Amino acid sequence: MNTDAVNTNWKFEIGATITHRDQPMPAVVLLRVRTTKGVEVYGVRRLDECEVRDLMIEGEALVTV
Repeated sequence: MNTDAVNTNWKFEIGATITHRDQPMPAVVLLRVRTTKGVEVYGVRRLDECEVRDLMIEGEALVTV
């Protein structure tokens, strides 16, 4: 793998407050990974009351608050 071609820019920083683009889902970014195809996936913890609080979501589905 050519490390010079690796994109080090991220859509969201760790600790950023985000939400889902289609529904209210206040959350905080806990971790982030990039797939081999370059898709950003974020580990988030929801801040609202729900049964499942920790989620992995593609970056394209998230927006800043």
